[in-house]
Amino acid sequence: MNAKFKTPVNALLGGALVTVLFVLLEFASPSHNVKFLWITYPANTNVLLSLISFGVSGIYLSFLLTVIGVIVARAKGWVPAGKFRLGKWAWPVTIVAALYLAVMLVNVVAPTGLTSPRGAFNYDWITLLVMFVIAVIGVILFLLAHRGKDLDQHMRDDAETPAAVTHHK
Repeated sequence: MNAKFKTPVNALLGGALVTVLFVLLEFASPSHNVKFLWITYPANTNVLLSLISFGVSGIYLSFLLTVIGVIVARAKGWVPAGKFRLGKWAWPVTIVAALYLAVMLVNVVAPTGLTSPRGAFNYDWITLLVMFVIAVIGVILFLLAHRGKDLDQHMRDDAETPAAVTHHK
């Protein structure tokens, strides 16, 4: 963490490096179908289109995980701070949001085959496979980074006062 700006330096550098690598791949396009196990990457398909597919699925996944986090927190008794609250509608809205995001995520990543009209978007199994690989790498890096450290202090909502609360006092 940067002491002055309170930003995760390594995460920002890693994100910038991955972005630069993908920008370099923008014009990459195989001239023939590329087969890997049961997956076929279609010929003459710009890698940038694949990145868009991964980006869309990543957005749905990140919002779904956030809503799941809210469900877990509310189930444990967490009450959000701030002026805007949904009151009795909090649970119904949260559950509908989770269902919608889950259905849309499945819609985006479900392997449909390259002959499907959606085949050019999700590239058969590729999006799902890449999401799985990224998740496995993330879990491995998390376990390596936090090996032997006590994480309980970071799992509590009362461990620190949110900036929004301190500025409104």
